[in-house]
Amino acid sequence: MKQLILLTVAIVIAAPALADRREKIMERMDENKDGFISPAEFHPPRGNPGSKMIKRVDTDGDGAASFEELRTAREERKKEKQAQHEARAAKMDAMFTEMDTNGDGAVTEEEMRLHAFSRMDENNDGYLTIDELQKPRGHRGHHKRRHDSGV
Repeated sequence: MKQLILLTVAIVIAAPALADRREKIMERMDENKDGFISPAEFHPPRGNPGSKMIKRVDTDGDGAASFEELRTAREERKKEKQAQHEARAAKMDAMFTEMDTNGDGAVTEEEMRLHAFSRMDENNDGYLTIDELQKPRGHRGHHKRRHDSGV
């Protein structure tokens, strides 16, 4: 019931703003001021998703996207996604192998803990400094694990 009340309040608050926006669109597009927007008057904003898509797939430069151009673009996108997926999988495989320090084909919590420590220990001295702890995760170096460390 509380959610329904909140939704109703949000609609009541947003409705005038949406009405104003629709009125501005009508004013801008209705060139002959008859209260209707004809196909000739209708011009979506430049840079809308449709025009961006046509520019992206229009390989022959004729200003239109043919079925073949769309199919080719879709296949290329599919290949890109597959390549990205394979790269992520390879990275995960490499990280798993790096964490599995005893080579038994499984990663324990202890191995994960030591791997995390090793990644944070940028100078490989076996200790974490305040600076190493404060670095954002994405900016930490990726170091090989020290097998001789008793950490």
